[in-house]
Order: sequence, then C-alpha cells, then structure tokens
Amino acid sequence: MNTEIAIYAVLGISALSLILTIYALTKIKLLVQILAAGFVVIFCNIRILTMAGDTWSIAITILWLVLLTNSFRSALLARLAGISRRVGYDRDGRGRLLTDRLAVEREGGVIKVIRMVDYYGALAEYLGCDPPGEKLELFTEPGGDGALEERFARLDVAGRRPLMVMSPGASFGTSKLWPVERFAALADRLIEAHGGVVMLTCAPGEQELVRRIAGLMAREGFVLDDPVTTLSEFKSLVKRCDLMVCNDAGARHVAKAFNRPVVTIFGPTHPGWTDTDYPMERKIMVPVNCGPCQKKVCPLDHGCMAGISVDMVATAAEELLKGCQGEAA
Repeated sequence: MNTEIAIYAVLGISALSLILTIYALTKIKLLVQILAAGFVVIFCNIRILTMAGDTWSIAITILWLVLLTNSFRSALLARLAGISRRVGYDRDGRGRLLTDRLAVEREGGVIKVIRMVDYYGALAEYLGCDPPGEKLELFTEPGGDGALEERFARLDVAGRRPLMVMSPGASFGTSKLWPVERFAALADRLIEAHGGVVMLTCAPGEQELVRRIAGLMAREGFVLDDPVTTLSEFKSLVKRCDLMVCNDAGARHVAKAFNRPVVTIFGPTHPGWTDTDYPMERKIMVPVNCGPCQKKVCPLDHGCMAGISVDMVATAAEELLKGCQGEAA
C-alpha cells in the first residue's frame, strides 16, 4: 500500500525519516497526517473490510501517537480518543495526558533554548533510532520543475544569472518582517552589482507585500504572484538559485535542504531554536534590550528589525555570492 506523507516541519524531517524507515520495516503500517490539533505521527493498523471497484472500506486502529507538536490540545485529543500509547514532551501542562513523557531541559524554571533538530532527534532516539543528525533534505518533483520552466519562459529570464530569490514574508507575524523599502533597496543594489535577476516569492495572502517591494525598486524585480508558486515549484526555484534572502521563516530551511546560500534576517526570535550549523547561512540580527521576545506583533518600535541596515544584509549577500555564484544546478 502506498502511503502519502505530508510534512510541514522541515526541521523534523531527519528525525521523522528515521522513525518511518525503522517502523516501516515492522508489521506496523504507517499513516502520517496533519490533524487540526497539530503535527503528529500516527502508527496504526489498517484493515481492508470491503472492495467494490475503486471504492474501499477500511478500518483503522490507531496504536500510538508520536506528538511532534508541543500543544496541550493535541495531547488532550489523543487522550480523549483512547489511544493507548501517546509519546511526546512533558511540557505546557500536558504531561498527565501522555503515556511516554520526555523531559525538557530547563534553566531557572524556563525551558532551555535547544536546537529543533536535536529536540526532534531526541524523540527519534527514544523510539530506538540512531541519532538523526542535522542534515536537512528535500526533493524536487517533475511537476514543480516543469511549472518553473514555464514561468521562466513567460518572464523571459531563463539562463540569467545570478538567480537571487527573496522571500520577504513570514506567517509567524509582522514582527518577523524586515521593512519592504529595505528589501527593495537590497534588490536594486544586488542587481546593479551583479546583473542577474531577483525573484520575489510569496505565500497566499502575501501578494501585496511583494508587490510593494517591486513597486519601490528602481530596477526590475519579478513578482511570483500570478499565480503564487506552489510548494513544489518553490522547491524547484530554491534548488536552482544562487542566493536566498529571507526573514526567519520556512524558506531558509528549504534553502539549507538544497544546500543553497541563504541570508536570514532575525528579529524577535532566538536563532538558537532553529540553528543547524549550516556553513552557507549568514544570520543577521542586532541585540536589543527587549529581545528576543518571541512576540508575533511588536508592541514597541520594532528595534530588532529597524536596526538591521541594507548594508549589513548586502555585505553578507555579497560574501555568499562571491563564493557560490554559478554553482546552482
């Protein structure tokens, strides 16, 4: 039976792939889903009851859950559903809802900053896997590659290098957003210095953000908003790029997974949570008295982002382009 796997947490892929590899070799069938309560790995038995043409009737018995989220709600739903084994971290008041509770490190009563690759890796090790390490890995698909080629042909940019991708959005909240006028100034500066092309990517709902940046640019920037790139096409784009510039959001991890140079602009978040010691990443941040606050919306003057200049980001981008320009596949 083919199993469709949807993965939305790139930092958990190393741990997840090991878990799936080991348990796929046992009698346990696998089903991975995204529940309303959060991201969980579901180990279950699947039994076919009837088959009539293309219509199947199946019975699914959930044996146990591995909760990769930290939410109380996901643990509560698992408990209320009567699932016999519930594995996760003992935090956020949900310890009594789990059968297998992993302790989290604390300092002065506060959860210690730990890299997510290690955090998820500890779950994998608890389940009997070898340490998964910190290498991130993704793959492109023929559909995404084809869609990108068609878009390049429409925009008449095929073969133009360097290919520089900017992802100025962040679903976390506005506190993570570097000002649009600085993205525009950075794009102009890189084009003037290197030629090539700047692609402005966005998620659904972020179209106006990238259009504003393009409207502020003196040079031509290509806004990928009509249509917005699918995840498949976005992966193909990142794999081929010479440079990615983004806020602290998912795009930086996609760049890492494809071994592409990336400049990440940090504001309210602590870089220690998502660090992977990736040698082709340059992290840009400035210390502020109020940070890192982890707030979705800044209640003050957004000093963590306002303090990051175009020069700071451009210097990091220039360094990466100098060493990596032209190496993209």
